[in-house]
Amino acid sequence: MSTGEPHPLPTCREVFDHLSDWAEGRIPEADAEGYQRHLEVCPPCGSLARTYQSLAWVARAALEVKMPEEARQRLWQLLQSRFRGPN
Repeated sequence: MSTGEPHPLPTCREVFDHLSDWAEGRIPEADAEGYQRHLEVCPPCGSLARTYQSLAWVARAALEVKMPEEARQRLWQLLQSRFRGPN
């Protein structure tokens, strides 16, 4: 049951501490609205959130890229030669 009063906005520290939860949609719906409002009125937090979301998107996309077999073999050979050390 809502009292009609808006939830107080989270602090910058709270936004920072829960940024990954917010970006992944794991903030309870009642709190998510406050986080979104904070990001809209606080340029540093809004910028951080956009950067975080962009980096997460790039990381997920990078995981989907398949390394060509020839490149994988060359990398494997390079790593083996580096970790073998001098003979």
